[in-house]
Amino acid sequence: MRVKQLFMIGVVLFCALLLAGCQTTTGHYLGAKAEHSTVLQLQDALRAEQHWQDLYVSVDYRVQQQGNQLVTQGVFTFADYPQLNQARVYDFKLKLFLLNKEQLVVDYFDLYRTLGQSLREQMVFKKTVQISSEVTALSFGYEGAFLDETGARDSVWKLPKRNF
Repeated sequence: MRVKQLFMIGVVLFCALLLAGCQTTTGHYLGAKAEHSTVLQLQDALRAEQHWQDLYVSVDYRVQQQGNQLVTQGVFTFADYPQLNQARVYDFKLKLFLLNKEQLVVDYFDLYRTLGQSLREQMVFKKTVQISSEVTALSFGYEGAFLDETGARDSVWKLPKRNF
């Protein structure tokens, strides 16, 4: 009887650990601070078409607010640097970060994910998301990897920073 109880306790603990390890990381960037150079105030974003670019990507986009929904649509391409120095995309995610007045992430979404595409592709995105009243700004970011001519992988990212 004692062995059976210990076995059942072990099974329950194993299942609890397994479930804890399988939880999604949807809150990973919540509370992270966006780099000031990447932040656009929501009121400015709503006025006209916008452009955001850095060393790896170029994004032309438009933002519209419909009540508590935000519609972000546009086109993103890879900038000259990866086109000149890499052979192709391995895996790349363009992200949208919704920020509060302190430029802290209150929500975030993947706008586009590309796997194995050419670096010269134009990628069209459109995403409608729910926003809360605390959202006052937005920021783009990305994480991904490229492959060079030899197949070596180069990982890149531009994401809000967490203070651990």
